[in-house]
Amino acid sequence: MSETSSYTVKINRREGAVEITGADKEWIAEQLDKLSVVFAVDSPAPLVGTEDEPAATSNGAKRAGAATGKGRKRGGAAKTKGKIESEVPDKLTADMQQALAAFQKERGDHWDSAQNQAAIIAYFLTEKLGFDGISADDLAAVYPIMGWRAPVNPRAVINNARDRKGYFQSWKDGRSSLSVTGRNFVLHDALEAKDA
Repeated sequence: MSETSSYTVKINRREGAVEITGADKEWIAEQLDKLSVVFAVDSPAPLVGTEDEPAATSNGAKRAGAATGKGRKRGGAAKTKGKIESEVPDKLTADMQQALAAFQKERGDHWDSAQNQAAIIAYFLTEKLGFDGISADDLAAVYPIMGWRAPVNPRAVINNARDRKGYFQSWKDGRSSLSVTGRNFVLHDALEAKDA
């Protein structure tokens, strides 16, 4: 990033901190609002202001003072690092683990992004295990059981798969269902070799 850039966003997930710098207070408020999902917890704590600026609200409300938004959320990291609440460990039996491994292997050429992985896993959970959509906890629970490298923020993965690729529908009661685009990806596009 060049030194002349007047807008920066720094995220430290390990410490649960976000620092936003910019000349436009409304832009900063929008960025805080967008990033709230990254640091979401069961009961959101307020962001703490800096010496330049009074405390902000977690929903990105406008603030008085300088146009530099620096905040740190109290209460530690995002919920994804806490206890996982999912039925996946009960339903993903040894037989189902083998079935999921085979299902994933058939789509191995498209297992290259977290968004693609989320769609493939969501399809398997809904169609083979009877889940009503997928939660962030469901997605997080699958990876260690299968011995796969887990994403840092499963909810953000699902959001990105929805926003960037159209794979998921909106959240409802903590779950998101595959869209027609997501189902088509899993059933058709992901079975095609990338080199073809």
